[in-house]
Amino acid sequence: MEAEDNTDNEYGSCVVNEAVKRDEIRVLLTMDMDEAIERLGHGRFQKDILLAAGLCFAADAMEVLLLSFLSMVLKAEWGLTDYQENTVISIVFAGAAIGTLILSPLADIVGRRRIFAFTAATISVFGILTAFCSTYEWLLFARFMVGFGVGGLTVPVSSIRAFFEPHAI
Repeated sequence: MEAEDNTDNEYGSCVVNEAVKRDEIRVLLTMDMDEAIERLGHGRFQKDILLAAGLCFAADAMEVLLLSFLSMVLKAEWGLTDYQENTVISIVFAGAAIGTLILSPLADIVGRRRIFAFTAATISVFGILTAFCSTYEWLLFARFMVGFGVGGLTVPVSSIRAFFEPHAI
């Protein structure tokens, strides 16, 4: 009876638990990033990230689609020249290029989550402000900022998706 209560012998649970822990540590130390993600599995966090990324890319697609309609309407309503109409379209892509160049390195410094939140807010706020612009110059500024947000969106979303999506999905 006394031998059954002893957990310190070589067959006791303490010794076995330590051996299991050492084996798990050895496995964890030899595991690469993909294996670690696979071991963690797919849960609510990954679903939330994929949903957020999908919504942001959908917003990006809608912004590009909006450009074709917005430029035609503005040309008719505001009497824009061809050059001004093309500038309204081009300014979004210029903002995207500059946004990527600035926000990509910044994401490495302050974190991708913060940049992701900033870009989502920038696209939302300046997208809505586009509807309230009463001058050509303010419209260009609002559309540039939407592009800036779109440009910064690509880096954190790609990184988040790469790190948190198991291969089994």
